[in-house]
Formats: sequence, structure tokens, C-alpha cells
Amino acid sequence: MTFPAGLRVAADASLKIFAPAPPGAGGRGLNVLARTAACIQPQPLNPTASTAVPEGCVLLGGFPQRIIKLTTTGTAALERWLDGEPVNNDDAPLARRLINASLLHPVPTETPFTPSDLTIIVPVYDDLDGLKNLLDLSLKVVVVDDASTTHIEVAKPHKLVTREVNGGPAAARNTGLAEVKTPLVAFVDSDATITKETLLSLSAHFADPAVAAVAPRVQENNTSPLDMGAEPSLVGHGKRVTHVPAAVLLARTDAAQQINGFDESLRYGEDVDFVLRIVNAGHQVRYDPSQHATHRPRPNWTSRFNQHRSYGTAAAPLAKRHTITAFRGPTLTVTAWGLAALGCKRLAVLLGVVDLIRNLERIRKASDGVVPISDAAQVAVKSQLNTGIHLAKATTRTWLPFTLPLLRRPKWLLALLTPHLIEHRHRLRDVGRGVADDIAYCIGVWQGIIKERSLKALRLELTGLKNSGSEPNSEGRGRGN
Repeated sequence: MTFPAGLRVAADASLKIFAPAPPGAGGRGLNVLARTAACIQPQPLNPTASTAVPEGCVLLGGFPQRIIKLTTTGTAALERWLDGEPVNNDDAPLARRLINASLLHPVPTETPFTPSDLTIIVPVYDDLDGLKNLLDLSLKVVVVDDASTTHIEVAKPHKLVTREVNGGPAAARNTGLAEVKTPLVAFVDSDATITKETLLSLSAHFADPAVAAVAPRVQENNTSPLDMGAEPSLVGHGKRVTHVPAAVLLARTDAAQQINGFDESLRYGEDVDFVLRIVNAGHQVRYDPSQHATHRPRPNWTSRFNQHRSYGTAAAPLAKRHTITAFRGPTLTVTAWGLAALGCKRLAVLLGVVDLIRNLERIRKASDGVVPISDAAQVAVKSQLNTGIHLAKATTRTWLPFTLPLLRRPKWLLALLTPHLIEHRHRLRDVGRGVADDIAYCIGVWQGIIKERSLKALRLELTGLKNSGSEPNSEGRGRGN
């Protein structure tokens, strides 16, 4: 597949670059990235070097974690990219490989599309206030009235399509999709707010023919189920971001139509299913948190509780359609945490040490010893801790009924609260809200399990021993799974 000319790239936040040192000096890491609050600023691989970058540089990072060795030519190309130069045709295969490995992310600056190439679809049910904001974007808008109880009017040049029967978001979006004649379509909920400039900036991702859909960061409050985090990512099973919501989602019209739009049998989770079917069709979906949209939060605790419970009900039907698990993590690490939870402390520590040693050996062997032991140990320990945190999160969101008798013990209660204490350490008053959201989601999960008569939503996926150092992944994060 062709690579867009002039595309620039940025390093993933996890990327570490190591170069082989002279014999007897040991490997040394090269500090190539300077993080700021807003973005990743590329820096030279070795600003003080006066000679060519040595052959055999090793890249460590990505999600799931990868180790990739570069030749002299590849390392020189990476250095140019991190200095801000665009990818040229000769280097495009390597750039594609590193992007697909989530070690690099595209930073498109110019869009090949104009405002006339984009149509916005807004499904609406009685939300007149939210609709007014989207009609002022100076873009083509198709409003789908999903059998509202109040009268909906839309002035020209916008188009109004009225459904006689309320069919939910999926049916409303499909009704609008049938009206689209432009190459790009933006699905925007009536309670979401986004600017014209943001939509056009997102469309720049479509300069890459591999990309079929892209989503911005959607924020409503500090514990929003629509917020997929601050790090860019490919979207799909086993990725840092497993799905994105259709609250604001930009897609190629032909790709959306080829998969027949949204599944109208899903009242909730239809956007997760839509995105995963695009990925399964061989396309890429990107999450770009540098672009922002906002979403109106639920007005009270009751409606918020029902929102999360409703999202949870989608887990069971989605698990029957896709490879969706409650938790995915390395076998030895998960076993060690499980033994610790059961009170087998000595055996848990022993297995944890064995797991740590295996991960150190894996990293050192895969990098031909270039990655120093101290850095390998840091990566391995961080992976073990992240696995424990994600496992505790999955327990609250999915397996809580099995652990309720254990919550009488303070250590168990603290363990389940730990993910929220870490996530909201700068705003502790949101801990209670986060716990309530997870409990509501868990109730929905079990409602869906009973309705679907399927336990697939409870699946625990253990990665093989060869991949025991890979990153954990909790696919219950956010909306609809």
C-alpha cells in the first residue's frame, strides 16, 4: 500500500532507543524524546555525536511491546524523522512497519480534502439545543430525526430525514449514511461539540490510504467513558485503544458502506462493533488525542449510572461477535497476581521472580544484549505492575460478583480501589465516581450475559509464555465493551 508523501511522524511515548557501545563498555540507552504536557517533541538521537550513528540500534516500546533492531540506514532514517523531516519514498516501508508496531505515529499536517468533501450525520432524538451547535459549522449536515416527540426543523442547505419509528443510534446513522454523496462522513452525536477546523484536521489522516476511520479525544468530565486517553494509537484488539466511540467519528464513506454501516440489532455498543468490523475488513482506525471534542455529561448520578450500565449490557453481544475479552495479559504475571490474591504469598513472589527473570532474558536476547539490564528490569517490573492494575480494574468491571465475599478484607478492598487511586491521584474526589461507574458497568455486563445466555464476556485471555512480557490489556475500558 502506498505511503503518503511528505508525512511526518512522532515517537510513541513508550519508545526507547538503544545503541551498542564499544566492546567492554556495555550497552547504553540514547535519550531521544523530550515529553511536554501538550505533545512529544522529537530530539536528535545523540546531539553531541560527531560520527555516524552505529549499526544495530534497538527500539523498545509500543503496545503491545516490541523489540526491533535497525540497520545503519534505518537508524539514520529514524533520526531524520525525529528531527522533523518527512518520510521519503525509500524509507516508507520502514516507516509503515514502525507505525504498524505502534512505535511511531503519523502526524499529518495537510489534508487532501476540502470542506465540500465532508458530510456530517447527526442522529437526534428531542435534542434541539445540541443540534443548533452542529448546524453552525458551515459544513454539509444530514440531520436524522429518530422519531422525536418534539418537532425538528432544519434550515437549508442542511437536510432533514425523518424516521417514522425510533430505531436507536445505529438505525439513525444508517439512514443518514444512505444520503451521503461525499467521500468522507462524520458521525457526530447531537450532544457532542466539535469545530470545523478539528474535523478538517482529522481528515488529514486519510492522506494514508490504509486509514479508513479516525476519532478525536472526546471529553466530558474526569471519568468519561468516551475518553480513550492522552496517547495516540491504532485501534483494535490488543492495541492500547481497543475501540473508539461514534460520539465523534470520521470515516471514509465507501468503507462505512462496504460493511453495511452500523448493526441495527445493537442498541448499545453499535459503535464498537462498527469500528471492529472496519478493522476486520483490513483497514486501519486511528485515535488522535491531539484533536479534541466535547460531550455533554449526564446531568445527575441516576442518569450517569444508567449510562454506564447500558454500556455494560453491550459486552455480551459484542463478545459473541468479536474477539473481545474482559482482560488480556501474560500468563506467568497473571498467575503470580492470582496467587497473591489467594494469599499464597511465597509462591506468588517466587513465580513473580521467575517471570521477571524470563522477561529480562527475553529482552536481552531479542536485543542481542544492547538493552542494558537496568533498563530491561525497569520495563519488566513496569509490565508486571501494569498487569496487576489492569487485572484489578477488570475485576471491578466484570468479575465483581465472584469477589464480593472477599471485600470484607481491607487488603482486597484496597487492591480493587488501587486503579482508581492511581488514575485519580490528582483529583481524589473522583475515586468514588470511578468506582460507581465500574459497578454500574458490571451490573450491565451481567444483565447482558443473562439476556444473551453467553459467558463469553467474562473471558480471560492469557498470552503465551513467549510473550510473557507483553503489555496487559483491559478491553472493558470506556464505552460499549
